[in-house]
Amino acid sequence: CIGTGIFGITNAVAAAAAPGPALLAWLFVGFGFLMLVFALNNLSEKRPNLEAGIFSYAGAGFGPMGEFISGWAYWLSAWLGNIAFATMLMSALGT
Repeated sequence: CIGTGIFGITNAVAAAAAPGPALLAWLFVGFGFLMLVFALNNLSEKRPNLEAGIFSYAGAGFGPMGEFISGWAYWLSAWLGNIAFATMLMSALGT
């Protein structure tokens, strides 16, 4: 949301929707992110012994295979996110 979403999608939403529905959509997304933060905060308070990040929660809940898949999914999303940032940068430089 902070990367390309704030700068790229805002223009598309403004062109496609009226201000009221666009603000309502951003409100729903903000509420969803707030709930995600509360969920991760709750996990960190209930299991303070898990210190390896979000992977350790997957490992505690689903075993070593869940932790492995969570790690690889994070790695893949980081690479795809970098590709998205590069695409947005080239789009901005092209205009």
